[in-house]
Amino acid sequence: MFSKLVRNIIFISLFGIIFFVMAEIGTAAASSQALPINAPTAVSCADFSILTPGASVEGLGTVHPDLNITGSGNIVAIHGGQSPAAYGSSDGGNANLGILEGFSDLAKVHEYEFLFAPDVSVSYFSVRILDFGDLNTVLATEHSISLQAYDSKGFLITTSDLVFTSDASANPSTGSAGNLGVTGDATAERGEPGNFAFSVYGLGITRLVIKFSTNNSEIASDPNHGFADLCFDVEDSVDFPEATECVDFNAVAPGSSVEGLGVVNQYLNISSPSGNTIALAEDVSPAAYGSPGGLNFGMDPLSGFANADKEHRYTFTFAPDVSVDFFTVRMLDYGDLNLIRATDHNVTLEAYDSNGFLVSSSQLAFTTDAVFNPVSSSAGNLQITGDATASIGNPGNYLFAVGGENIVRLELKYSTNLGEGASDPNHGLAVLCFEPEGDTGQELDPPTAELTMLRPKTTPEVGGKFLVEYACSETAPNLVSAAINGYDVANGQEVNLVIREHESARVVGGTLVWLFAPEFSMNVTCADDLGNEVSTTVEPDFTLP
Repeated sequence: MFSKLVRNIIFISLFGIIFFVMAEIGTAAASSQALPINAPTAVSCADFSILTPGASVEGLGTVHPDLNITGSGNIVAIHGGQSPAAYGSSDGGNANLGILEGFSDLAKVHEYEFLFAPDVSVSYFSVRILDFGDLNTVLATEHSISLQAYDSKGFLITTSDLVFTSDASANPSTGSAGNLGVTGDATAERGEPGNFAFSVYGLGITRLVIKFSTNNSEIASDPNHGFADLCFDVEDSVDFPEATECVDFNAVAPGSSVEGLGVVNQYLNISSPSGNTIALAEDVSPAAYGSPGGLNFGMDPLSGFANADKEHRYTFTFAPDVSVDFFTVRMLDYGDLNLIRATDHNVTLEAYDSNGFLVSSSQLAFTTDAVFNPVSSSAGNLQITGDATASIGNPGNYLFAVGGENIVRLELKYSTNLGEGASDPNHGLAVLCFEPEGDTGQELDPPTAELTMLRPKTTPEVGGKFLVEYACSETAPNLVSAAINGYDVANGQEVNLVIREHESARVVGGTLVWLFAPEFSMNVTCADDLGNEVSTTVEPDFTLP
């Protein structure tokens, strides 16, 4: 993986210096439960433990100086094992809230809006729902909860979604989430409806809402639930999760295909309908776009990609048994050209889980006048804001980021008021990063390796003839190299090894026959089909068994 240091260098190069803001409220007391697994490193968490159970959490500054929670007027603090109880669980009332406690709407209206102090916006927001799904008062079969984030202009930036199906009973036991008597309880494993973390990323987020819906109503199908672990990142930095891995498109030559599993990253598979998605590099042909900063400006140092046919429909999947909980990609130089003269422009990154449900989405939406080179738009003068030199958050330099659990497929989709497709075909993509979720593959078994003495060399020198034997394992079946002191050897060959002060070798017909050296080491390296390597090293024993 990319080291944290290298990632920070990348972001400094692209965005300017990144300031990591330490949390002011809650972080000192927060347990690991308080932060979702895909959280960035610099967040503030609201502390509901400072309030008496049943006290209102609504209003600016009540649980955090920058946060304003609004709703029915009956949104109150709840504490584990204490009244009022928003829900019951196999572990007791309000179970699993964590040390920062939580909140719920005692009126069961469950309409939540989150705002911030004047001139404050956030780039990350998360909240965990607890004990949802084991009760189904409206007898629904389709259940949806969406955390929606908006900018100051009212445009939807990104969403984080929980979607599942169930049988139409008051206490569902079958459905896409399994037995909701278990998976809908507050003691459920992370990622289940009863213990689900919503998390959104974006730039300029000033308002968030939680929306409930079912196939037969616009209310919460399970009214007895609560929330906890409300955390956010005030926007004066761009901070990705700790273990983010960024793809290096310099792994292939500019103009070469980036499609297929393992081409630019061992876990990632990029695909498009045309099969013609290629690598781009800054100031190097082929050019996806031109900018006052130069060809393909803004891609340095990891370069980027685009579809050579200007089709711009991308799908991102991963190696078998690999899922991610965070994914981001940056779009460059979009909006200064309006080839089809559209007025409404939308680009959305959609993330899906292994069941095909939408987990999260990140959206860029803006309006323009219907001209070839837009100047008047909701994003300002697009000849500036649509260029790759634009400041981050504008259409010409826009970061799509999604978070969630069990993401196995993502799609980047373009549309306008005139139909599907990109209104500006001359753009590129870069800074594709993701965080593999949990174990990224099976444990690799090392190869076996032996040096068996066949005959010792007579004195005064120490040495002998050895049989070379090795074999790759089933989990890493592909031989990468086998060598003694850097000289290639083959399985089953015989080689003479003699201890001398100065190293020298005798090679006949490409085969190592004699090797003189002060010490010896045979190294055998094998790899799995994704290129993950594992090695075994052995040293010769100069005494006969």
